[in-house]
Amino acid sequence: MKKVIFRTVVTAALAVILGCATMPATDEGKAAPDDLAAAVVDKLAGAYENRDVSGFMTLVSARYFEGYGDLQTALEEALDTVVSADLDIRPERIWQREDGMVLMDAGWSKTIMRSTAPETETTSGRVTFIFIRYRTDVLKLFSQKGDPVFP
Repeated sequence: MKKVIFRTVVTAALAVILGCATMPATDEGKAAPDDLAAAVVDKLAGAYENRDVSGFMTLVSARYFEGYGDLQTALEEALDTVVSADLDIRPERIWQREDGMVLMDAGWSKTIMRSTAPETETTSGRVTFIFIRYRTDVLKLFSQKGDPVFP
C-alpha cells in the first residue's frame, strides 16, 4: 500500500515539476513528431529569450543526457547577465527513430546583449536536438549534439 501511494505521489510531483509540451494528436492518436519537436523548440527559445529558467526546464527531460542539474546551473549562470537575447532556430529535418526518440537537425543563430559587456555577442551553429517522447503528445529535450544552442 505504501509503495502505491509513494509511486502516485512521485508521479504527480514529477508531472508538476517537469511540466509538459503538448500538441493535439493526429488521426492515428499520436501527435506528429514534426509538430511536437517544432513546438518544444519554439517554447525553449521563448523561455531562453525571456530568461525564464523554470519555464525552460519544464521542457527538459529529468534524464537530460548531459545532466539536468548541470544544464539548469549553466542556464542560470549564462542568463544572469543577459539583458536581451534573440534566437533564430531553423529546423531542417525532423524524424523519429524506432526507439521513439525524435530528432531535429537545425541551424541556429543567437544574439545576446549582456549587462557586463558593451557589445552584442553573436554566435551560430548547427545542432541536432534529441527528444524523449513521454506520451503520445509530449516531448522533452534529452540532448543537444553538435553546436548546442542552450545555454
